[in-house]
Amino acid sequence: MPDVKQFLSTVRGVCGAFLMKDNQIVESTFEMDADFLTSNLSLITDALSRKHGAVQKIVLSGNRNLFLFYHEGIVLGIEGDPTVPLPLLNIQVKIFFREIDEGK
Repeated sequence: MPDVKQFLSTVRGVCGAFLMKDNQIVESTFEMDADFLTSNLSLITDALSRKHGAVQKIVLSGNRNLFLFYHEGIVLGIEGDPTVPLPLLNIQVKIFFREIDEGK
């Protein structure tokens, strides 16, 4: 499985990343307790799924942005500052999920 730490070095402005599977954090670079985040994240995701169907990406904006990418039961969370280049981040996320699918 690819390492979420790769986003810290490959995408400018990324400050942290986590990978969640089955509502459990399996990998994280966050210094804070990411478990608090996951319980709230599940509520938001469930509500959006019921109202709008499958969720692919959620972006929460502020002084720091939180990008949440969904792929076959896996959630990849990326924390970044406003300088994060979104096209590059989207490409890197697609590569990351493809590597997971290929079992690397």
